[in-house]
Amino acid sequence: MIRSLRLMGRMMGLMAALCAGTAAWAADTVSGRVQDGYGRLSFTTESTVTATTTGGVLAIGFSAKTDINPATIVAALPRVIASGRADADGKTLRFTLTQPVKLHVSQIGNRAVVDLADTNFTGVMPDLKPLPKAAPKPVDVASLPELKLRAGTYAKFTRLVFDWPKNVNYQVFPGAGKMTVRFDALARADVSVIARFAPAWVKNAAWRIDGGSTIFEFDTDSDSGYHHFRDGAKVVLDVLAPKTDGADYAPPGSAKPTVTAMPKANMPAAKPGSSAAQAKAIADTAAQLAAKEPATKPVAPEKPIEKAEAAKPVEAAQATPAADAPVATMPAADGRRTRDGARITLKGAGDRPAAVFVRGLTAWVVVENAPALDTANLKTGLGDFAGAVDALSSNGLSILRVTLKAPAEIGASIDRGNLVVEIAPKVAPPPGTIGFARNQSDPRRTSLSTLLPAADHVFPLQDRAGGDTLLVIPATPGRGVAAPRFFADFAILPSASGLVMRAYADDLRVEVNQSRVTIARPQGLGLTPPQMPVAQSPAALARFADGPSFLDFKNWSRPAAGSFLATQRQLTQSIARLPAAQAGTARLNLARFYLANQFAAETLGLINLIQKNDPALAGDAQLATMRAAASYMMGRYRDARNELAGPGFDSPPCGAA
Repeated sequence: MIRSLRLMGRMMGLMAALCAGTAAWAADTVSGRVQDGYGRLSFTTESTVTATTTGGVLAIGFSAKTDINPATIVAALPRVIASGRADADGKTLRFTLTQPVKLHVSQIGNRAVVDLADTNFTGVMPDLKPLPKAAPKPVDVASLPELKLRAGTYAKFTRLVFDWPKNVNYQVFPGAGKMTVRFDALARADVSVIARFAPAWVKNAAWRIDGGSTIFEFDTDSDSGYHHFRDGAKVVLDVLAPKTDGADYAPPGSAKPTVTAMPKANMPAAKPGSSAAQAKAIADTAAQLAAKEPATKPVAPEKPIEKAEAAKPVEAAQATPAADAPVATMPAADGRRTRDGARITLKGAGDRPAAVFVRGLTAWVVVENAPALDTANLKTGLGDFAGAVDALSSNGLSILRVTLKAPAEIGASIDRGNLVVEIAPKVAPPPGTIGFARNQSDPRRTSLSTLLPAADHVFPLQDRAGGDTLLVIPATPGRGVAAPRFFADFAILPSASGLVMRAYADDLRVEVNQSRVTIARPQGLGLTPPQMPVAQSPAALARFADGPSFLDFKNWSRPAAGSFLATQRQLTQSIARLPAAQAGTARLNLARFYLANQFAAETLGLINLIQKNDPALAGDAQLATMRAAASYMMGRYRDARNELAGPGFDSPPCGAA
């Protein structure tokens, strides 16, 4: 029982995080008005906005899918714009103009304008101006965390310790008789220790706030040297006695330090906020002067600590090759025969979205964001396995087609950054199955959706052998469709990677937004209704609980027949006595019993059977929640997250379930 409660808590936390991420999304907005002889459309969006006019058509493009309704833009400037529509990818809005126009586009941050004027317009359509910067709010020093300064006097030096609770970037600026330390954080300092104990060689401590920094200033002996270092999160500054030889300075708890001399009185001191180059130039000059004085032992100047920056990973595409290094202009494809098939390796293509599938006697490998493949080695390696090998490049895709001599299966995997394609009569293991969720929020506009890692575009490809057009969505290898699925409006073809569809309806819309694929029609897909009566659907059976995503482990786990085995036998016999088309409710009861008793694999098998016999339940919220719980029990955390990322959990009620 305790394990069940813990699992429910973790699942609810995961669902709440997904809902919170949905709430953080901001919608695009648009408004319009006529001013100074021209019309202006004002957008608020995080996308980059572009606009062009061709043959009386205005095209407004966005770098990411927008939810702006074209009718809103038509209503904003009805005298200039007659009608509008959105492209299938949701990134371009197209409008019919009532007259030729002059066009002007300007954008700053998340504000963009598209100006339209008559061709005879001679005025100026001004660019956007940056918004005035808000005056910085005064810092409430009393609300800042307190920073203690500790001091200790030793025989040869005075130690100052800044007690920061976490690592803070800092810089030290020595001067003639003055020491300044700047910290890149705000704090309310307590320097009273200097007045109370008056440590040697340090006096008159002061501090102040400068922008986002806290600055400390101390008066010191002009002949003192100094040394600074970190001790965990604490910053330590040692001010040496005026006549201390660097060889005699041995502070406790540290290795042999490097002593830095103070600048002489006739040298300018580095000002707080000076650049590292300026501070180094001052220190170098001081060292040169010190070397000319015979009474002063020369010391090595110390570079001021520069502000730390987070390490940035170097992308392979950004690395600069050596002058004599060969530069590859296209990825190489190698092939070799296996015992009963062939193995194709596309070097360096493992991190790119790909669609891999077989249709008829043609094996397809479609790689996104890649130039045409070099197939010289591939043809040699495959020998007489393939009837023909074709490679071409189109719309940012690298397409490889291998004509087979006999029917075969295909598989795709990633090996050390390479895309590996296996072709054989039987390929194992099969890819992870792509599941589809049904949008049940609006029965009149039903749609299907799924998550495909790395998917970002839909590409129409002509299949010369089939004489039709395929809709191909490349994705990260590992997820595909094992068997064909047929719907009234489209069909999904088997694939080893990515999604491949054939549309039956002319107005079928397939969109990809941040790895989520949505299949829809303007008036909804023609999907069959659930075979189970509405009163017997999982959502209806749970409507009196906390919602369709509520998992009632307490009641589901009860052994109604007295023991686990007896109850399992009773539920199994109930399924066997019913026709297959009417066994959905009985299977659901057994799946709930298995899930509540931690039999995750058996639960997934029954849910797969329920949804196979009744495709209309593909997006049922309770079945999706049960699948997520079972996947979580089996350690398949990514599958659990994907189940809860379906559109059925996008609405606010999922936070209350």
